[in-house]
Amino acid sequence: MPRSLPSLRRSAAPVLVLVLVTGGAATGYGVARSDDRATSVIRACVNQMTQVMRFSDPGSRCPRGWDRISWNAEGPAGPAGPAGASGSPGPQGEPGKAGPPGPAGAAGASGAPGSPGPSGPPGPSGSPGPSGPPGPTGAPGADVPTGAAYLWASGLMAVPPGTAVFFSGGAPVAEGVSASMDEVTIDEAGTYSIRFTVNFSERLTGTQFAISVNDSTDPGVVFGAPVGARTITGEVLGELHVDDIIELVNVSDSLVLVEQPSTHAVAASMVVERIG
Repeated sequence: MPRSLPSLRRSAAPVLVLVLVTGGAATGYGVARSDDRATSVIRACVNQMTQVMRFSDPGSRCPRGWDRISWNAEGPAGPAGPAGASGSPGPQGEPGKAGPPGPAGAAGASGAPGSPGPSGPPGPSGSPGPSGPPGPTGAPGADVPTGAAYLWASGLMAVPPGTAVFFSGGAPVAEGVSASMDEVTIDEAGTYSIRFTVNFSERLTGTQFAISVNDSTDPGVVFGAPVGARTITGEVLGELHVDDIIELVNVSDSLVLVEQPSTHAVAASMVVERIG
């Protein structure tokens, strides 16, 4: 049965009321990289805990728990160095072209063989070869309704405690919301459904993830894995307001390794859908 959740507020923002839907929750990390060719500056995010570095897009910000760094791709030219020592003699050059024939003389001894002539034109194309084997099946897309924002993460990644999941991709963002790699921003007030799934590599007691609204979490939106399980899923329903920020956060006491269980599933996902 759904239960009412306490209101969550942020500074100078409307009240948030959430309703929990039975389930568990979890998510995963992603990576973003880009080359700023216009300024020749490389930007990246460094995890304060694991010291892992991930490249980032120009203008994007690092998630909480990560520091932003940058460096020039190419420095200024240095002064000209001193002249180097003379090199060793090069190989003997190619023989020169044959001159025009001279007047007929007495028959001499046989000359040396001439050099090979130029290559002939290419022959006709051969018949096509057999088809190669099919590639591996990709992970299936989530069943995302029209008008919903869908973010996902794949592979294996570490999520430190108190850190939001860093997603590696997303479906086209729906009207009413905008998204980055670690959060969704509400652009139109209304009633929203927030659904998520997290798969992790070890069965750890106390693994928990929560829906964070404006950097606040309430016990009512914290989801833990059943005993012996390696997956957390959950859903939260609630009234959200313009500029509310939604994140999926590891609220466990320890680092969680989020992992893609197979090629047919993602490591973590989050769907934000306006329903009213």
